[in-house]
Formats: sequence, structure tokens, C-alpha cells
Amino acid sequence: MIRRSIKVIVFALTLALQIASLSGQNAVAANYTFSNSTMTNYYVTATAGQTFTAYTQKTGGDPYLTLFAPNGTVATFNDDGYGNLDSYINNYTFPSSGVYRLNAGQCCTADGAWTGSTYTIYITTGASVSTTNVDNTSPTISAISINANAGADGTYIAGDVITATITWSENVNITGSPRIPIQGLSSKYFNYSTGSGTTSTAFTYTVVNGDNDSDGIAISANTFELNSGTIKDAANNVATLTHSAVTASTSQKVDTTVPTFSSAATNTSGTQIIMTFSEALSATTAATSTFSATLAGSNMTVSTATVSGSTIVLSVSPIIKVGQSVTIAYTDPSGSNDANAVQDVGGNDAASVGSTSATNVSTVKQNQASVSLSGGTSTFGTPFKLTGSGGSGTGSFSYLVVSGPCAITNTDSLTATATGTCSVTATKASDSTYLAETSTAASVNFTIGQSTATITITPGSLIFRQQKDISATGSTAGAITFKVNNTFIPGCRNLKANSSNNYTATCPYKPSVRGSVVFTVSLTPTSPYFTGTVSTSEKFFIYNRTGKR
Repeated sequence: MIRRSIKVIVFALTLALQIASLSGQNAVAANYTFSNSTMTNYYVTATAGQTFTAYTQKTGGDPYLTLFAPNGTVATFNDDGYGNLDSYINNYTFPSSGVYRLNAGQCCTADGAWTGSTYTIYITTGASVSTTNVDNTSPTISAISINANAGADGTYIAGDVITATITWSENVNITGSPRIPIQGLSSKYFNYSTGSGTTSTAFTYTVVNGDNDSDGIAISANTFELNSGTIKDAANNVATLTHSAVTASTSQKVDTTVPTFSSAATNTSGTQIIMTFSEALSATTAATSTFSATLAGSNMTVSTATVSGSTIVLSVSPIIKVGQSVTIAYTDPSGSNDANAVQDVGGNDAASVGSTSATNVSTVKQNQASVSLSGGTSTFGTPFKLTGSGGSGTGSFSYLVVSGPCAITNTDSLTATATGTCSVTATKASDSTYLAETSTAASVNFTIGQSTATITITPGSLIFRQQKDISATGSTAGAITFKVNNTFIPGCRNLKANSSNNYTATCPYKPSVRGSVVFTVSLTPTSPYFTGTVSTSEKFFIYNRTGKR
């Protein structure tokens, strides 16, 4: 327990500071006198390993000595160590360099003010002692960051200014051009901009073409460079430049690569032209008026423009068909980067695209040129040759009876099944490019036909009283009758001739006369669409028989 037997009489405090020579140190002695209304703190600028001794001699009161380390903690203290209520710090060794603070106060409060009577304090040390605080603490970096001002897409483009902010432990004065390397951009730096005389300093970099960092820029730890500049506090202490890292962030990407046009193609339904670019595009794109398209040399209408990934899908009309030529063009609406243009997600405008061919993959076939078919007349039994013309492509012609007593035979022949008028169309088939095309109907009129008959004798001469086969062939089905010298040949009347026997009838004949005879063959057609019975005659010679009977 500290005794407080001395009454406080004098409110003035006299301090004598005496610094004597110690072994291995240079010391200076001095005496200081202070009233109790002045500060009771004394500042010792020490080097690690130096020693320190201090004691009091009072006329009254109970002095209390406390020595504080540079970081503000108590290094050592004493009360009554010198006897008679005087305090004594004896031969304290400074563990580290810095400014220590000695407080001479009234017992028993550390870091208190003196309220007793006059006393003298003696200090012996090789360190420097002052009644004024000495600042030898270097400014340090408290925080470092990259401002998040890359916009909603998290991407900087050419012309954007990126700012890094450094917060210091105290106000700093900056000269020259200190800088911070930007991790992710080759040989690029945040250069000092503003903030000298404050604790917050800004370093900026303006993005230029060619700068690209897809995963976000960063700052590596302890890379701050003075770059021949200076950073000091008001006491001229040089700043300590160690700092933490700023990790890469996708909200700090850099993209100055302009999207380039790659190709264009239609869709299979022929309603769209798809333009493909080198990278993903912004969902906000150019107006339809900036695009122009042609189809087979004629202007098309572009009704909508929609972004899908790295493509722009243009809705167009009229419908694009197989084999038609298609072109597309785009005009950048301004000379600078803006949202009213084709842009990548970072905001870099694509360049204008001159008129270029689009690959046509439409599966919608074209219409052919018109097809025509000529009509005409024929007789029953005589097919009418059909010949279509016109159209487009490589398809073949086919024919169809629309009305009338006719049928298509042998692909391109019109055969009547009765007399009358037949209506027929010609169709040119589709191919890989064109749809099928059909003509208007043509009329073919069939009139009554003409039948014919011919006579054929089995090879060899007609010999008296020797039987020979006489054949007759008609041009249509019917009944064939044979006569000789205008007399019916027995068994050879109304013989059937039809398709099963090739319209041929055979009559066995044994000549009963010699010399010349006339054979007559008549054909009565089965069909009513042929003229009535036709006949033909032919003269033959009957030879005498030779040899024995």
C-alpha cells in the first residue's frame, strides 16, 4: 500500500532531465522544470539494446513512472522504488527500436497526470529524449481493392477506366508516378491518380484495344512499385508497400476483342437467315433496319432480329426456296460502341458486314415454269402421241386422263376406248429443286376408226387337190370370213380373231380347180367404233400336182 503522508502544497512541477554517460553509450544530461498544468509525457527515441534509467526526487506527493512501448503497451513501471515514495526504473533495456513514452504521473494511475507538489525526475540513457512526440512510424497499406465499376456484364472494354483504391494507415503525400501491375494484362499498370494528403488514394488504368482477360483482372500481393516516385507521411516516414492480393473476379473481366462475322445460312423452312459471329453476342442488338437481304436479286423484308448465343436470327420474307441465291449485309449504326449495334457481351461493336452470300439450306422447293400440252384428233384404234413441254428442272412428264373414253398406254400414248373427246393433262415431276407442275387440260377427239385385214398363205405353192392353210390377220377383234372366187370356203365363215390369237384366223383350203383363183377375206369388227365390214382380195395360182396320186 502506498503511503500518501505528504500534503499537496505546490501545484508547480519542476523536472530536471539528466542524461549521463554510460558504458558503450553517448549520454547528454539536461534539466527541465514544468508546472503541473503541462504534459507529463516524455518521448524516448531508442534503438534496440540501449538501456534506460529514470527516478524521481519529490518535495511532496507520490510520483508514479510508467514506460510505454511504441505499440502503446506498458513496457515497465515503478512506484516507490527509490524510497520515500519516489519511483525508480532501473537500467531497462529496449527490446526494439522505436519511440517509447515515459509518463510521470500521480500514484497510482498509469498514464495519469501529476497532481502532487514539486519534484525532479532524472533520466539516464543513450537514447534521445524529448518533451515532444517523435513520429517515426511508417505509413502502411490497410486495404487494397479494385473498384467494381465494370457494369452489369462485369466486362471492361476499350476506353473504360478501371480504378484501384489503396487505403493507408495515415495520411500520405505522394510524388511522381507510383503504380501497381495489373495481373491478367501484360505490362499494364494502375497508375497513381489522386488522393495525395489523404488516407485514400486512387490508381487508374484506361483499357486499350488488345487488352483481354476472360477470368478477371487481379493484383498480386506485394507488387506495388514506387516507379521513381515517393510516398511518405507528414513526418517524412517512407511508406511500407507490402499489401495483400486482390483475387481475380468474373465481375472484372476485360474484353476488347471485336466480334467478327463468320458466316450466314438460311434455315430449312426458308423463313430465316442466321448470321454467325466469332463470339457470344449481347442480347440487345441492332434494329432490323441495319440489315438488308436479297433473294434472287430482289430485296427482302427483315421483320425481326433476335440474338441466340453467337448468332443473330433474322426473320425474312418472302420464303426462301431451294436453289435461290441469298445475300445478307449489316451496317453498324455508329462509329462507337453502343447498345444499338451488334455487340459482344462486353459491349464491343461488330464491324459492318458488306453484302455476302448466305448458304441456302432451305428445303422448300420452287415452282416450275408453266407446263403445256397440245391436243388434237385421231381415229379410234390409232393412239394419240402425247408430248408435254415447258416446266423446270429434270423431272419427267406423265399424263392423266381427266375425262373422256380414253386411257394412257405406253406412258405417253392416249388410246380411245370409244369415240369421243378426251381431256388430258401433262405433269412434269418434281426434282431436288422444283415442285411438280401440271398443265391445263388439252382435248383430243377420236372419230370412227378404220379396220384392215391381210391374207397370208402358208409357205409353198398352192397345188391342185393338196390342202394349204390360208391365214388372215385383222387390225382389231372381229369375225373373219374366207371366199375363193367369190364362193365361201366351207368351214371358214365368221372365224374369231382377237387378242388371244393375235387377231388372226386360219382357213384350211384344198384347191379343186386349176389356174388362177381369187381369195377374198372380210373382217367384221366386234367394236362398234370401227367402220363396218372390210375385205381384201388377192390372186393366187394353183399348180398341177406332180408324181403319182
